Amino acid sequence: NKTIMPEAGDFWFRQIWLRDLLECLINNFRTFMRIDDKHVEKIFNWILKQQNKKTGMFPNFRDNYNSTDATLLVFLLAEKYIEAFEDKKIGKEILESLNLILDKFSKNKIEVDGMPVFQKNLLLSMPWHSWTDSRVPFMNRLVSTRIPSDWLKENLEESCKQALLPEINALFIRALKAGEFITNLIGPEYNFIEPYKKALSEYKKVFKNKNYLFSIA
Repeated sequence: NKTIMPEAGDFWFRQIWLRDLLECLINNFRTFMRIDDKHVEKIFNWILKQQNKKTGMFPNFRDNYNSTDATLLVFLLAEKYIEAFEDKKIGKEILESLNLILDKFSKNKIEVDGMPVFQKNLLLSMPWHSWTDSRVPFMNRLVSTRIPSDWLKENLEESCKQALLPEINALFIRALKAGEFITNLIGPEYNFIEPYKKALSEYKKVFKNKNYLFSIA
């Protein structure tokens, strides 16, 4: 739609990668607002329209949805957007979008190369759908580099399904907190404070390992 996107780093193969664009906008929001706040508004409205209503996911690029963090980062940007513009109409769309994600993700199944699953207050995701992960060949499969070798040898099939990841759930908790922030500004149409508190509590139980965090569970 001829919308000019900032930051050379968000383009690969002449195609916008939504995750990179979101990181750019989140971390440089004030600068872009000073340059042209109307353009920021235009870009954010374009981003909101990218959500797949059947799955709740936002694409990484085109019809590629292999990025759980891209979907969650939308709401960190949304928090900054609503704080700046106080747009109740867009705020309502954001809350509907986040609510759709909780609904769709709670219905997903744990399966090989599956979509994110909202279960027991946390989010399960394919490890390689996180930006910090990568994959390597193992017994004619591509597997996450963070999965312990004994897990792979014990049950390769299970190791190729969704898992609990600390960085994804940290983003998930922040997305819920952003939802509650927006709700407080535009009206109590949705309740994200309870899912936020439960996710935060569960996060500490699952991932805390003395002074460190487990990288997968």
